[in-house]
Amino acid sequence: MVRRNFADRIAETGVDIQKEFDRIFTLFYNEDFRSEYSIYDRIQYCIDRKFRELPSSNRALSLEDFDNYYGYNFHDISNPTLDDLLDICEYCFNFTYEYRELSYNDYTGNYDCPKQISHIVNHILDVIEAIGYLPIEYNKQTIFVEKSPAAVSASEILEGQISLETLRYNHHSMKGDLVAKRKMLVLMADWIEPKEKELAEVDKRLKTNLFSNLNNFNIRHNNSDKTAHLTDAELEEIYDDTYQLWLLAVLTLDNRERQKKYEEMRKESK
Repeated sequence: MVRRNFADRIAETGVDIQKEFDRIFTLFYNEDFRSEYSIYDRIQYCIDRKFRELPSSNRALSLEDFDNYYGYNFHDISNPTLDDLLDICEYCFNFTYEYRELSYNDYTGNYDCPKQISHIVNHILDVIEAIGYLPIEYNKQTIFVEKSPAAVSASEILEGQISLETLRYNHHSMKGDLVAKRKMLVLMADWIEPKEKELAEVDKRLKTNLFSNLNNFNIRHNNSDKTAHLTDAELEEIYDDTYQLWLLAVLTLDNRERQKKYEEMRKESK
């Protein structure tokens, strides 16, 4: 069976990527608010030129400076992909939300142009929901990741950074980034290693397959000689399969703890 990518599945739901991209572009760049200014204009010259105070500015002096440095130019995208839609959603959401916080008026106790800002923020969240993604906070930014039921369930079990990384593995920027995926899998390997024996007791086959991948495909150990014959696409598929095995292991171990809990409750009730 040919594996369908996520963009194919989105198309089947009737979501028009081109249309949604154009709508967000219009709301951010073209729609005037407070006379002749768009949200982009307001952020570009935000509040007495305080652009650098926005958390997303990352030392840029203006939005134009930021775009030039990081290569953002949504004006030149004529046939947007799913990744382009996610990019413009993250870009517009973070800058709009941060502008809202910076535009708070201490004298009036109100935000500048709250209706326009609320509209684009809510619009983006509606689009993200429609395409099956969800927002997460990562490094003080909002990013949108695929709403994988297994990943969401595992992240709710886990705590701290590993919980976030479990979700971030599905971020579109991770596609093709073998170095980043390997680093994430190393963190996941460190988490699961102390539980190796316990996992073997519950599901020996799962334990064998998971640890075999972690140990033999240049993840935990420097054994690139074993992967030299693989293409990057083949290695990435193995990494993604390893991630799925890890998610299953997390859920399997959690289910065991749950079963233990109810077994103890039944004993106490006798």
